[in-house]
Amino acid sequence: MTVKEYIIRSNNPQTKLATEDYAVAVGQGFYWYSTALAARGAQKDNLFCVPENAPFTSATILRAANQATEKSNGDAAFELSLLQALVEMFPYK
Repeated sequence: MTVKEYIIRSNNPQTKLATEDYAVAVGQGFYWYSTALAARGAQKDNLFCVPENAPFTSATILRAANQATEKSNGDAAFELSLLQALVEMFPYK
């Protein structure tokens, strides 16, 4: 999905919930992938680092999705833009 398609779908009342659910699922996938890397001791390869005191919620992912739509070209892949937004929100240190 492109960023432009995400914006169109998230602004349409008929597709808004499914589109937001998709964004949350993609964000959770990134989170669990990063968590699995950390569990294997590959912390240097983590995608991003969520602090222990910062819950990684649907609202957090949707904030990142909003940042992704504001900062990315409309033709860019939404998923990559979401990942970039999460990396900016929770940089690996």
